[in-house]
Amino acid sequence: MKINKQIKWGGLLALFIVGVVITRYVKNIRQDNLLEDSKQTTAIFFESNFVYRTGYISHFKYKVNGKKYELNQPMKITSLEKGDTVLIEYSIKDPSVAKVVDLYYMEKYKHLRD
Repeated sequence: MKINKQIKWGGLLALFIVGVVITRYVKNIRQDNLLEDSKQTTAIFFESNFVYRTGYISHFKYKVNGKKYELNQPMKITSLEKGDTVLIEYSIKDPSVAKVVDLYYMEKYKHLRD
């Protein structure tokens, strides 16, 4: 019994899509579990650029215990300039896992700096 090429490729495509969905779900669950035990620190906004087929990615840099890390968030940021400070939350177990908590952290405390 021969399987039509279109059906074969359609099945492979469906398996690939299911694999991607499962992988993203497992990654999100892992990140949520690691961030349950977390701390907050500040990060520096580096840049926001467009990545083909992905969308906008914003890059932040931060340090934990003297070690440098980079956080890439899928978001477009037009209100920040290079060097602006944001508040992030990072995992104590794996400091490379982090998320942005407050984009306007610097603006809230700007009056204290002046």
